[in-house]
Amino acid sequence: SWLDAHNTQAYVGLARTQIAAGQPDLALASLKRAGEGIVPARLEVRTLIELQRYGAAASATKPLIGSGASDDDITLAAMANVLAGNTTAASALSSRVTSPEALQRIQRVSGGPLPLAAELYSAGLLKSSSVLLEKLPNTFERNYLLARLRYAQHTKSSLLEAASLLD
Repeated sequence: SWLDAHNTQAYVGLARTQIAAGQPDLALASLKRAGEGIVPARLEVRTLIELQRYGAAASATKPLIGSGASDDDITLAAMANVLAGNTTAASALSSRVTSPEALQRIQRVSGGPLPLAAELYSAGLLKSSSVLLEKLPNTFERNYLLARLRYAQHTKSSLLEAASLLD
């Protein structure tokens, strides 16, 4: 991006690196320079979800649900809409998917906070999943999934917390 300020792929790569480094705000700035397209749009929605900016994430899903959209992109759009409190839009998206697995995922996303957190976890949106789970009362399912999230962080304190949750 330093050598060629018009290299959109460089900005996509930079945004991915910034997301992985825990710098989502910088990633959003890089994505603004990444141009149009499905890849920058997908990264933007995922980043906004991880920042708990659910309304903005739902608004940013328009490129994901256009003609020829993949089931994964439609499911991501459904997750963003449910998180933003727009379950009607998420339900409408269920008619757009082609595989029964994607339809089941959208139905689970709309099924409450625990199934939504599990889908966020499976989509790699670990921070958002963790935020949802922390608000739920202690149950076996909640503690097990939260322990898996803490284990994935793989720090000394998160591993101790994972063990405590499993106990």
